[in-house]
Formats: sequence, C-alpha cells, structure tokens
Amino acid sequence: MMKENKIYLFVALIFISVQVIVLCRKTFQVSKLNTCPPEDSKFLTLLDISVDKCVEECTRRKSCVVVGYKRLLRLCELHTSTASKAVPDNHCFMINKEDMYEPKPKCNCGEWSVCDATASTGHCPIEECEPQSTISHGKYLGNKNSVGSKKAMLSDSKSNTKSVTCLKNGQWSGNASYAPYCGSVQEIPNGIITLDKSGQVVSTASVNCYVGYEPKTSSVVCTSAGSWTKTSCTLKCPSNDGWLNLTDTFNVQIHQTEMNQTEAAEFCKNTVGGTLVIIDEIWKMRNITSVLKHCPGIPQRKYWTDGKNIYSQEWTFSNAINMPMGQEYWTAGRPDYMENGDLCVRLVDGGWNDRPCGAKSAYICENKCQAC
Repeated sequence: MMKENKIYLFVALIFISVQVIVLCRKTFQVSKLNTCPPEDSKFLTLLDISVDKCVEECTRRKSCVVVGYKRLLRLCELHTSTASKAVPDNHCFMINKEDMYEPKPKCNCGEWSVCDATASTGHCPIEECEPQSTISHGKYLGNKNSVGSKKAMLSDSKSNTKSVTCLKNGQWSGNASYAPYCGSVQEIPNGIITLDKSGQVVSTASVNCYVGYEPKTSSVVCTSAGSWTKTSCTLKCPSNDGWLNLTDTFNVQIHQTEMNQTEAAEFCKNTVGGTLVIIDEIWKMRNITSVLKHCPGIPQRKYWTDGKNIYSQEWTFSNAINMPMGQEYWTAGRPDYMENGDLCVRLVDGGWNDRPCGAKSAYICENKCQAC
C-alpha cells in the first residue's frame, strides 16, 4: 500500500511540474511600462487579442520592431522604426522585438510581408502596404494599411479629396500627391495683391500699387515649391528731366532754382503750362514729401507749393479753393503767423510751414498732362 502511495505521489509531482513549466513559459519581456510608441510609426492595429498573440503577430513581420499594447482595451498596435520619441501613456506598455522570446518563424520574408509558418515550407503572403505618413501638398486621413483598406487624402487647400487603396501586391493605388497650394497671397507695403485663381500651382495674383508707387512685377505666381514669388511696390521717383507722373492727370516737376513764390508761379505758368503744385488731398502730400525725402539726387530743401494767406484772411489756393488746415498737412505748430505781410506755404520736413511770400526757395510745378 505504501509503495502504491509513493507511485501516485511521484506521478502527481511530475504532473504539477509540467503544469508549472507550461504556466511559466515566458514569451516576452516588457521593455517599458506606461509608455507607447509614437503614432507616426504605427502600421497595424489588432483588436481584442492577448498580449502573447500580439507578440506573435510582431514576430511574423520583419517590418515590426516594437509593440504597443493597451491592456485595458486588449488593443495591439504594431510599429515600424521611427525617429520620433515614445509617448507617456498609463494604460500602455512597449515590447521591443529583441525582448520577444517567441520562436522565430521559419520564413525568409521581406519587408511588409507576413510569415505563414503553418505552410509546409513557410511562405510570405502580403497582408499590409507600407504606411504612407506624408503626402505632397496634402495629408492622409486614417491609419489603416491592411490589404483592401482605403485611405482618404485631403489637399492643403482643403478643397480636394481623393483616396488610395492597399492592393494585394502591397502597393498603394492612385496618385498620392496634390499640386502645390500656396494659400493666401502675401501682404505688401504700399500695395495690394489680388488672387486671380484658386491658389494652386501656376495660379497668378495681380499686383496693384497705391498712387505714387510702382510694382517690381505686375503679378506673382504660385510655384511648385508651394510658395508665391516675391514682389514689392517701390516709390516712383522723377525722371532725368525732373518730371514725376503720379496719375494720368497729376504730374509734377521739381525745380532747384530759388525764386519767391510769385516768380515761381509765373515760371510754372509760362514754362510748363501749369501752376505751382496744388496739394489738396492727403495722398498728394504723402507722395510728394516721400519723394523729396527718399528719392536719390533731390536736395533736402524747402519747396514752394501753391497756397497763401493775404492780409490774415483764409488760406486759399490760386483757384480760390480753401486749403486744408488739418495737422496732417502742416508741420508742428504751423501756421504760426509769426511773420508780417502776406504768407505763403513751403514744403519742409513732411508738411507745410508758413513763410513770407517774398522769401527765396526752390519750387514744384504741376501740370495736368506731362505731354501738353
């Protein structure tokens, strides 16, 4: 009886030992807790599977280098290599391929194929396409890469959508790119750019400069690099004969010979068929003072323009129109009426100041038509 009990005990110990060995067989080692691989390296998501099965699926694929497993969801994510860093996640842990102890499949499969070790010789069917994370001038929507799955694409302009399909040969169908999109046109000082077309490649936009400025180019173009060509609006300066064409009906000529205002007005009338320049709008003041300040070859002097005050009456132009009296036209503190007698106006330091009409200064003539 004792001998039989010893035999039963020995068999039981063997059975328990076998069970312990089976239960304790280790298939992987957790590489990093509370961390998941970066999203941009994920190429396959498997739902409701154990971590052991997840590890097995990774070992069947040469392209898989790390597993991210979310234990509460039983969610398995297979990842390829990437330069991006892992991300913190309290519900996830990572298992690098070198920490997987599953028997290596007896296949010699290439990238993006899967080892089927159940076959007698082991073969390598294609079950996924290589992930496409970037697209020229657009982006992918979705992250499925299995054969037969479709991935939507959206252009940078957000006006054009299409899709590609993962084919059985492991290639994506369709043209995974868009024409460049340059977006909104740039803002430029002293002008405005108006979009002619959609903003796609080879689209153009017209350049229009404010009065007194001229464009470096008449238009800009959306290039294949996805950016607009550059342009600017530059200040118009007088030609060699001193004429400056600001509009079709407003032309001025700058003279350096010093005269009193009456002599200067006579010269403008008899020589160029016009008057001293009448600055009755603020854009004229800003343009002319900018020319005097910034154009090369023009001395920084005081220049007679049309306008005077006779016997302390209203300030008027020679055409009997009242002159503007806002401070945007006058230099600080002017007019100050500090001089006796008739007062006229000169341009100096960006605006008018009042000065006796008999003083000598350079002057600016105006003609409605330069060719007249």
